Amino acid sequence: MKRFLTLLLLCAVNKHFSQQLSNIVFQPMVGKNILEPGKMYSSERNRNFSVTALKFFVSDFRVVLVNGTEIKSNDCWLIDLDEKASLQRIMSISGNPAIRSVYFKVGVLVEANTAGALSGDLDPSSGMYWSWQSGYINFKIEGTSPVCKTHDNEFSFHLDGYKPNEQTARQIDLHYLYPNTSGKIVLNIDVSKLLENIDLSNKSTVNIPGAEAMQMADLITKIFMLSE
Repeated sequence: MKRFLTLLLLCAVNKHFSQQLSNIVFQPMVGKNILEPGKMYSSERNRNFSVTALKFFVSDFRVVLVNGTEIKSNDCWLIDLDEKASLQRIMSISGNPAIRSVYFKVGVLVEANTAGALSGDLDPSSGMYWSWQSGYINFKIEGTSPVCKTHDNEFSFHLDGYKPNEQTARQIDLHYLYPNTSGKIVLNIDVSKLLENIDLSNKSTVNIPGAEAMQMADLITKIFMLSE
């Protein structure tokens, strides 16, 4: 009996070390400052702006450990600046918890756009489903800037499109300089790197699939960074 209990204890210990829970944090930023909704900021190019809404999907989230093991989440996450709980996710990491790289897609996988009504983070009631023709909005950012020539100086960029030659989902590949053994992955999202590359005095709205949406989606690949 004593030997049996010892074996059970060893199995429990091994399971504890082989199944690590990694906390994944999505942190909206403006430069080195945490983004506060509605607060006016000035970018490096002296463009004043505030962000009132930031929402985007994350799918096909994968981490690669230093031993080459890849762990993948099959979930699609809706990250919402106004929903603090959505900014933190949990992922089970098996084996060596030292993380070398992080990969994910900003947006919804093509097949989800054609799967009909879905639930959870993909529920159309989230306000991130446009229509059956253009599918889900992969990335949304709204706010104000004094240079916008619109009512109340508002800007609104809703990047959708999943059909060939209209796709706005983008792949993000990030790598640590040194293996991350903290059990926590912090992803900084610097919206200023997006907005300072848009001439808000001439462009304040994008809300249909096409060339403009795809060009703006390319800029999104530059706003994600790992916090070392």
